[in-house]
Amino acid sequence: MPSNLYWICSKDVGGGPKLIGKLWRTGREDYRFQYCISKDALENDPWLAIYGFPYKNGEYNTEFVKDLLYRCVPRPNSKGIQPALRDYGLSEYNEWDILDHLVDSFINIPVYDGKQPYSDPRQRMYFYKELPGNVVRL
Repeated sequence: MPSNLYWICSKDVGGGPKLIGKLWRTGREDYRFQYCISKDALENDPWLAIYGFPYKNGEYNTEFVKDLLYRCVPRPNSKGIQPALRDYGLSEYNEWDILDHLVDSFINIPVYDGKQPYSDPRQRMYFYKELPGNVVRL
């Protein structure tokens, strides 16, 4: 089911995933990101920082967010993207729609706690449609 909001958390290494930020869609091609973590916590644990996104109190605009999305979904000119779009049931390329498909695909993978979050290839950002009950807010 499509979502207009994703919570980005760290990997759960015991004690619950740490909430890093929220990513939301405001229009078909318009996205925003905002940190949900204190500047001190981010500086004390650089593993939580998203590369290229220095801490700020405000929102990041679509230009920055597309860079974040390209770390998690295939780029428009990626080899094999057209067959993948057909497999995903999409008629045209849209970063957010591909993210929706990938998150939904991972949620359906059975794991010990019933939910498998989708992550970027480096496993630094995990995407949730709903915050897990054991999330750690810093």
